[in-house]
Amino acid sequence: MTFNPASAISILDILASVELPDKELILELGSQRYTSNGVMQAESTYDFYIKNGFKEYVALDINDTKHTKKVDLNEPYKHETQASLVTNIGTSEHCFDQGRIFETIHDCCKVGGVMFHHLPFAPWPNHGFYNYCPILFEALAVANGYKTLFLKIGDREGNISQLTFEQIVMERGQKELEELSRGQTRLFIYSAMQKTKDESFKKPFQKRYVPDIKDDAILQRYT
Repeated sequence: MTFNPASAISILDILASVELPDKELILELGSQRYTSNGVMQAESTYDFYIKNGFKEYVALDINDTKHTKKVDLNEPYKHETQASLVTNIGTSEHCFDQGRIFETIHDCCKVGGVMFHHLPFAPWPNHGFYNYCPILFEALAVANGYKTLFLKIGDREGNISQLTFEQIVMERGQKELEELSRGQTRLFIYSAMQKTKDESFKKPFQKRYVPDIKDDAILQRYT
């Protein structure tokens, strides 16, 4: 996984605009290769976070690199202590169990902490098991009461599309989003959400199909 310039820009924006509960711990899904010296000089991703005031950095991965804890992200996991920043930078698309991944991120984040996702949108053929649609992050926020800090589409250098939030999450007539996705530049989704309450993770349901739920028990599960 690569911590590219857009990742660094996004994290610096979060740190400048959000008052985190503390900077005791940053948890990162997947150990990251740092390629963002054009944004901020650092010897590694660990060094980047330490220079930005965090006391401890832990990457959750299956390898044995430095500052990494061996974790199978397809399985249930709760870290010993919750973090004020949890990042998913080009990692979850390589894991099969998507529900487990987003539940792990939720469980590892403190109330008031931020969950940051930097994931492939289009075109990324065979990069991983999954590419992502923006409506997933809107739905995660609605289901779990997260505060959406930003939801953007852009390239690895930090160039962001001019589409509005409404255009990005539009489920019908999404002409602008389709045109953007047909370009030759590989695009990412950048999402930052703040956890607002201490409750168990709730799986989201796609907004346009909620009116079709006719069973009260199922409806209560998703609303």
